[in-house]
Amino acid sequence: MHELHLVRVFRKRIEGLKNKAALRVQQDGQWRDISWQALGRSMDYLAQALIRLGHQPQQMVGIFSRNMPEWTQADLGILAARGVVVPIYPTNTLEQTRYILRDAGIRILFVGEQPQFDLALQLLNDGELSQIVCFDEHVDLRGCPQAMHFDAMLQLGNHAESAEELARRASDYRMDDLLTLVYTSGTTGEPKGVMVDFNNLAALLVMHDQRVSVGHDDVSLALLPLSHVYERYWTFYVLYRGAVNVYIRDPQAVMSVLHEVRPTLMCAVPRVYEKAYNIIHGKVAQASFLSRALFTWSKQVALARLAQRQTGKPASLWLRATHAVADRLVFARMRQRFGGRVRFLPVGGARLADEINLFFNAAGLNIKCGYGLTETSATVSCPNIDDLAIGTIGTPLNGLQIRLGDDKEIQVKGPTVMRGYYNKPEETAKVFTEDGYF
Repeated sequence: MHELHLVRVFRKRIEGLKNKAALRVQQDGQWRDISWQALGRSMDYLAQALIRLGHQPQQMVGIFSRNMPEWTQADLGILAARGVVVPIYPTNTLEQTRYILRDAGIRILFVGEQPQFDLALQLLNDGELSQIVCFDEHVDLRGCPQAMHFDAMLQLGNHAESAEELARRASDYRMDDLLTLVYTSGTTGEPKGVMVDFNNLAALLVMHDQRVSVGHDDVSLALLPLSHVYERYWTFYVLYRGAVNVYIRDPQAVMSVLHEVRPTLMCAVPRVYEKAYNIIHGKVAQASFLSRALFTWSKQVALARLAQRQTGKPASLWLRATHAVADRLVFARMRQRFGGRVRFLPVGGARLADEINLFFNAAGLNIKCGYGLTETSATVSCPNIDDLAIGTIGTPLNGLQIRLGDDKEIQVKGPTVMRGYYNKPEETAKVFTEDGYF
């Protein structure tokens, strides 16, 4: 998997896709593209700026921000400098953030907006940090000499000597280098840093290639936080496949931008579809008798068509005809609300009720439920995109061994399973069986 070092893979994409859009974001009401070439430049300048700030290979660097293109640009810049990225939830408290900074030994922190900056400033004044870099140019740096905006960081990196050092580091890239440290939420005791290396991620990319098809024409909307493995590793996959990744800071605004973004792909948690389902059915309940009757009939026809598709037998002429009418009158409009181009919609993080899953699949929105964990580099199992998999999380990715333990606990072994918990050998030993299953 030597050639699948994430940074090397992205360098190839940058070379091959040059002016094609890699990232997309809304600014002042306009959608703006960031090309592969521009992404490559920011990756290199950020890596060089980190080197100038004294960053050493395999040193941890934090990202504490909501979703924006700069998140991914910083992510790739840190990795290019052979650093280790530590994502921090933008909603974390001062003490939660302090714990992660101390445990990981983070001295340089990228922050998103004013709330994260102000919290980071407190930590800097307490001696926990040496440098803050701020994504949003509107943030007031409060006269802090150890803080700078993202653009100033890029200018700092446009520098010949650090370019030489970056080239040296690039020749030293190793697949067993740590790529990231992702802290679990700490629901069971204090948070634990999950160690994931470049081998883990390379295996994940290869396994997804065998299960889904994503290409240059795809547009993925990053709705879930990049501080979570699900959206972040999916973003890596989307870019590895040369598709476009679209950023919105406020996930609550998703319904108002879907018709503009027109995504073909979007990862979500069940809550998104539960809310949409309740809104749709709430509106129907308040509609006229005729509208309610039409919706109920259309839904029955669409569910019948879906049930028939699941049998694999051809539909009767009558079912095909009535379904075409129901689809045109009700469901085509609903798909337009999602932008009208959806190919498939991965869902994970919790269980999605079958009736909601059935409804959206019947409406022609291809929802696919999968299962995974931070410790397994996200996906453990998912269906094939063409399978009508209702009430299932699909089959394990090829290359993973799965079994049930004595207490019916799912146990996983394979190349995507983490190296262990950072600085916690006892905790690591507790979660692995003697024969190496997590």
